[in-house]
Amino acid sequence: MTFSTVVGPIVEGASLAGHWTVTGTYEGGYPGATAAPGAIVTFSGTDVLRIEEGKIAEYWMVADTPSLMAQLGVNTP
Repeated sequence: MTFSTVVGPIVEGASLAGHWTVTGTYEGGYPGATAAPGAIVTFSGTDVLRIEEGKIAEYWMVADTPSLMAQLGVNTP
């Protein structure tokens, strides 16, 4: 798996944000997936964290899960 930071980290006050992309090899086992093991998949997302006293106090993540599911061949409603 390759994890790449596309933008960031961006720091403003107690907030930290970054946009990333992951590329990896599907190993199989996801319920409903029609992709064959060995398929290469890529998806991206954004993380936002709030730091308080040197520790992560809050964490939000938004990932392009629909793109990942489409690459795995999972039918979603």
